[in-house]
Amino acid sequence: MKTVEEKPQASEQSEEVLDVSVGSREKKRARAFAAYSTRILNAREDVRSFRADYLEGRVLRVEEAFEFLESPALRLFSADFLKSIEIPILGHEARIVSARSSPFGDVPDHQILVDFGASGIRAVARYAPHWVKETNYDIPTVRVCGYKDPQQQQQPEPPLGKWPLEYPGKFGVKAEVYVWPQTVLDDLRHRSLNLSKTLGWEVGEVAWLLLTGQAPYLLNPLKIRLNYTPLKPATVHMEIAAWLPAETVAEKLRDMQREILTVGVGKPSERGLDVCIFVEENIQDAEPESVWPSLCRKWNKTHPDKRYKDHQGLRQAYSRNMPTVIQEYKPPRPSSEARKQNREFMEQFPLPPEE
Repeated sequence: MKTVEEKPQASEQSEEVLDVSVGSREKKRARAFAAYSTRILNAREDVRSFRADYLEGRVLRVEEAFEFLESPALRLFSADFLKSIEIPILGHEARIVSARSSPFGDVPDHQILVDFGASGIRAVARYAPHWVKETNYDIPTVRVCGYKDPQQQQQPEPPLGKWPLEYPGKFGVKAEVYVWPQTVLDDLRHRSLNLSKTLGWEVGEVAWLLLTGQAPYLLNPLKIRLNYTPLKPATVHMEIAAWLPAETVAEKLRDMQREILTVGVGKPSERGLDVCIFVEENIQDAEPESVWPSLCRKWNKTHPDKRYKDHQGLRQAYSRNMPTVIQEYKPPRPSSEARKQNREFMEQFPLPPEE
């Protein structure tokens, strides 16, 4: 028995965010709206208070924002603790010297030693529930823990929490960092989440706005996401600004289909589709020794007005039309605009020379 070859998807489920380039007019309109909304948001009290608490009341340059997001100290220590050891939130040096965990896996106990460079200061961040014995260090130490049951505090959570802090990465790819509770970046994460629910923005977009005051790159009038799931047709999710011309949307959808559909859009005939349905619904019950002749006899009996002269005709109709039904999908290539943006990021943040 041979039918169209079954080729499962490479992964159980995946999502591609497609790079969509719209026209100059649409870009400028989106940019104008982004500038307007950013101006309004920069004046909000909750945005201003975050900057007052952590950014000296100002916005950060791009390189400062990445230093802030990538600092190990800000994902391990609170602002109050850093202040107590005279380490500034902005402009500090910090590197992890060592990290160790308790051998008892049922109870989290993680201790990380951080060195603050030229200041000569070192500190320990410890993640352990309240009943774990204290350790006496001769350097400043802070201890935190998150609990699944905050009231009873009997079920400690893993130190990395349930979800990371997301932000726009240096090379146009979404980045993320897991942070400990009650830390500077944990507060940024929670404030970004709360504000994203109000705005309808992604959390990473809000985090970038809080730090830099810039409209996020992903504020785009047309977003397309392509979802792949085994044994389910690939689905396209489009988020479209209401003012975007319908012909632009149709054009981008056609471009996307031409790029990802391995067999093409295709327009199989209704008779061809009837054959596909018939074969898939009856092939398991066909005679094993003569699958296609058996199917053809049953088809001709149940479809006297659409008879086939022999089983080869039925088989060819199935083989010609079924690939358009179950076709595979190839990943979209980055657009020329996305490649240009990647080059610009590379120029702004060059990789260090090889030693």
